[in-house]
Amino acid sequence: MLDNREAQLVREAFQHISLQLVGISARFYARLFERAPAVRPLFAEDIGPQTAKLAQTLTYVVSALSSRDELRERLLLLGKSHAKLGAEPAHYALVGEVLTEVLAETLDSRWTPELDAAWGRLLTFVAETMIEGGAGDVVDLPKSA
Repeated sequence: MLDNREAQLVREAFQHISLQLVGISARFYARLFERAPAVRPLFAEDIGPQTAKLAQTLTYVVSALSSRDELRERLLLLGKSHAKLGAEPAHYALVGEVLTEVLAETLDSRWTPELDAAWGRLLTFVAETMIEGGAGDVVDLPKSA
C-alpha cells in the first residue's frame, strides 16, 4: 500500500483538513454529480448523511494506515455493500479523480507532487480493494459499521 514516508505525508495532510471534512465531502459530491450526473440516482435525495459517511470513511482509512490487513477487510465489506447499492468498478476512478481534485484545492500550496503520489496510491488501494469486495463472496457488512 504506502511506505512509511507516504503514510506520514497522508497523515500530516489529513491533520490540515480534518476540521473541514464535511465541507470537503459536500464539495466532492457536488462536483461528482456535476461531472457524472448518471451516478446521482445511486444516492439518497438528502446527501447530508452521505457527506458525513464520506468524512468518517476518510478518517478511518487514514487512521488505519498502519494496520493494512484490518483496513483491507473493512474495505472489502464496504465494497460489497456499495456493489449492492449499484456501484460499479468504473465509478471508482471518477471518485478518486474528483476526491483528489477537492483535496488538492483544499490543501493548496501544501499539495505537492509527493503528496499527490501518496494519496494516489492510497486511493488506488482503496478502489481496488472495494472493487474486489464488490465482486467477491464477502460476508455482509455489520449494521454497526
